[in-house]
Amino acid sequence: MAAGSAAGLVAVITLMIILYLLFVPPETREELLDENGDDNGGSEYIEDVENILTEKPGRLDYLEEDEYEHNMPSFTLYKTTDSKVLKRENPFYIKNGWFDKKFKTISWGVDDMSNLDNILLSFTCTKYRGILTVKLNDAVVFEGEVTSPTIAPIALDKDSIMPENTIEFTVSDVGWAFWKTNEYMIEGLQITGDLTDISRQESANVVMLSGTEYHNLDTVKLKFNPDCQPNDVGILKIYANNHRIFSGVPDCGILNKIEFSPNYLENGENAFVFKTEKGSYLVDQIKLETELKEITYPVYYFEINESIFEEIRDDDVYVNLSLLFVDDEEHKQAEVFVNGHKTGFSTYEQDWWKKISSSVRNGNNAVKVIPDHTTLDVLELKVDLWEVD
Repeated sequence: MAAGSAAGLVAVITLMIILYLLFVPPETREELLDENGDDNGGSEYIEDVENILTEKPGRLDYLEEDEYEHNMPSFTLYKTTDSKVLKRENPFYIKNGWFDKKFKTISWGVDDMSNLDNILLSFTCTKYRGILTVKLNDAVVFEGEVTSPTIAPIALDKDSIMPENTIEFTVSDVGWAFWKTNEYMIEGLQITGDLTDISRQESANVVMLSGTEYHNLDTVKLKFNPDCQPNDVGILKIYANNHRIFSGVPDCGILNKIEFSPNYLENGENAFVFKTEKGSYLVDQIKLETELKEITYPVYYFEINESIFEEIRDDDVYVNLSLLFVDDEEHKQAEVFVNGHKTGFSTYEQDWWKKISSSVRNGNNAVKVIPDHTTLDVLELKVDLWEVD
């Protein structure tokens, strides 16, 4: 009794499967019956009868979005200038007489001349007799007779200053007055300069662009909001990969927008540098916005003449569509349209094929491949006629 019930159940299931296959769309029935495979062979085929289409599609990009927004962190720009003591010297004594001479040479260095200005030598004299001569690197910067303890600071020419320098103090001789001594007591000597701190004068940020985004750029905009005082700030310069995209005083307190050439951007890392020569900027709400081109995927055409179409309809010839990829490691997924009939694949293999006999027609035919969630690199697309063995 149990055996009879089981046999009846199997018969009912079989009948339902047959009815389902009769009424489903042809393309679905082909997939269920595995009429179209995704391997490279089958016992029912012999050599290709004819290749009717060979194309090299290359890179087919998948765009999940048609625009992207890249945020950058906020930062503050400013340049400060402060007076700095470059050299201090303890009090010293110089003299020049018939029987005794004593001069003084002071060595000092400068680390960063490019950011140093208004360099001054200052000192006082508690004893002063004779003509005092001061030399910077063997060039006279002061020569004269001092008549009071305080003298005006001596300006040192920036062009005469080197990384390592000497200041030499000498006093004139007494001539025939052998009983005299010309002398100077130098105190409070220091060399000062105005040093500009440029460490916060510029800020650099990096934005990463994927290959898909880079290869399909249409328009590019940089947006930023500078908090600043227009009368207190200088020119703000902005560079994208060393290309200047802005130079001027921006609108303080509101969102600024700059559109620039997509050619200034690179695949991968992109450096954006903000730099000011004066004042203070707080720059925030910084965004790089990219809009991508609308992708039009290529359509490939092939011809089926009437005689071949008759053979296809009589199941004497099959039409085979195949794709060859660059590797067998990356995941590949796409929708494939043959004369509007949709099929597709999801594979890690280096090649994929499918019989498309039920989708072709007499005359002109079209094939389109649209990537799905992955960019494809297709070395070759072929349509072949295969003869049934």
